[in-house]
Amino acid sequence: MTKLTPDTDPTCRLIAEYLQERLNQLSAQTVVAAIRDHDAFIAASNVDFPLLQVYRGDSRGRFLEVSQIVIEYYLLDLIAYWERAGLIRFVEVAIAQLLDKSEFDQRFEKVRPYLDTLRSQRGYLRMPSGEVYPNVKITLDIAEPEVKVI
Repeated sequence: MTKLTPDTDPTCRLIAEYLQERLNQLSAQTVVAAIRDHDAFIAASNVDFPLLQVYRGDSRGRFLEVSQIVIEYYLLDLIAYWERAGLIRFVEVAIAQLLDKSEFDQRFEKVRPYLDTLRSQRGYLRMPSGEVYPNVKITLDIAEPEVKVI
């Protein structure tokens, strides 16, 4: 059973930590320098890049036990993208494969990913101040049938 508290979303935190660990193991260079387990305005705070954010989009079901999980991966700038032009594609495919592995099922035995809902979209986050962050946004639904507050 996943016990919720007001302080953190334990599922998003664990998924972010798992993906950071495994993505960095798959590459000779750092793929994920920092993680966030919530949706954050990335330019408003001091954060390391490449950045991986994992948070909930929406939830549904009788007890809101099915949620859309949003995984966003950001590079620092266009130069970082140009230096490793294949990185965003590497990350999106690696994430899809990591979510489909039995290792994920073992670590998250109370979380069931619906892989047929997996989607990704590449783009650029443009800030009013002029910064441009190349990114990929991956979404999928998960079920947490044993999530509880009371």
